[in-house]
Amino acid sequence: MSGVQLKTPDELALQREAGRLLAQVFAMLDKNIVAGMSTLQINDLAERYIIDELQ
Repeated sequence: MSGVQLKTPDELALQREAGRLLAQVFAMLDKNIVAGMSTLQINDLAERYIIDELQ
């Protein structure tokens, strides 16, 4: 028995959608992060974007 687990088409679709959403978050962060921001500020920025824009 191998350790490889095959994904169903539905699981693959969910992973693709998650990747698409993550790419949007990274694009937003790339445009908005400035030198000197704390990781807490970056986290808050990402969280607000996910709540306000992606849901």
